[in-house]
Amino acid sequence: MSFPHRPLKPLALALAIMMMLPAGACGTTGAEPFTYPIAVAGAGASFPIGDWQVTLDRADLALGPLYLCATAAASPELCEVALGEFAEVAVIDLLAAEPQPIGEVLALAGDVRSAMLDYGISWFTTQARATAGSELGHSAHLSGTAVRGADILDFDAVIDVLPPLRGSPALVGVRARVDDPDQGSRLLLRINPGAWLLGLDFDALAALGPDVEIRPGDPAHATIAFAMTTQPPVFSWTHE
Repeated sequence: MSFPHRPLKPLALALAIMMMLPAGACGTTGAEPFTYPIAVAGAGASFPIGDWQVTLDRADLALGPLYLCATAAASPELCEVALGEFAEVAVIDLLAAEPQPIGEVLALAGDVRSAMLDYGISWFTTQARATAGSELGHSAHLSGTAVRGADILDFDAVIDVLPPLRGSPALVGVRARVDDPDQGSRLLLRINPGAWLLGLDFDALAALGPDVEIRPGDPAHATIAFAMTTQPPVFSWTHE
């Protein structure tokens, strides 16, 4: 379940290479891989934006692949071998009240200082273009209603967050800090979809009509996609 076409060497691939090397080659120490669970928690569905009260009735997000790195300023060049990876793409309902388990992190021992990730759309070096990796077909689908007095606006936003370069994740250098997690660790990502809508001009959207579709190429789409990169998931670890 790894993606061997990044400039970095995904953990599963690195472990396979290590197992094929003679003992002591290339400074390997026989580090044993382990796994620990990863879950995602969303946030409230109703919130104010200016004079508008916004309520989401759908907030689906495609998350992954995700890589954990030893360097604080993560990049494919600085994260040559991942210390942890979630190599799948999970579709998450960010309106769900409870944290949602999405799988396991495959990890090696070591301090984590940052993360890199895709929002469900990856651009591997073997691909001519970025490709969605889940049934959602996009990075996010957000829909809901904005109310201001007697004004009611229904909106439906389909968002694509594309990697900027072939071989690079969409987000790099995401803050993620924990000292030497082990198989008793638990990783929780907290994501607030409402924060991605704070930059929208609902007055301008309402001027378009009572029902608005936001799609790639629209100014509102660019606003949401940019917010998804500047307000990434919040990483926190606990230990049993």
